[in-house]
Amino acid sequence: AGAAGLLVGLAVPALGVAAAIGLILYFLGAVITCLRARSYKTVAFPLLYLAPVAVTLGLGFAA
Repeated sequence: AGAAGLLVGLAVPALGVAAAIGLILYFLGAVITCLRARSYKTVAFPLLYLAPVAVTLGLGFAA
C-alpha cells in the first residue's frame, strides 16, 4: 500500500507525501522494535528501507 501510494503520489503530490510519511513512521517503528528487542543484528534491515523513503521525501520538499 505504501509503494502504491508513492506511485500515485507522482500524479497527486499530497498523497505521495502522506504515503512517504506513513512509510517513514512504519519503518521507524520497526527500528524501535528491533532495538527494544535487543536484536541489534537485524536493525539494519528496516534502516535500509527507511533511508530511501526519507531521502525521497527530503528531495521532494527541496524541489
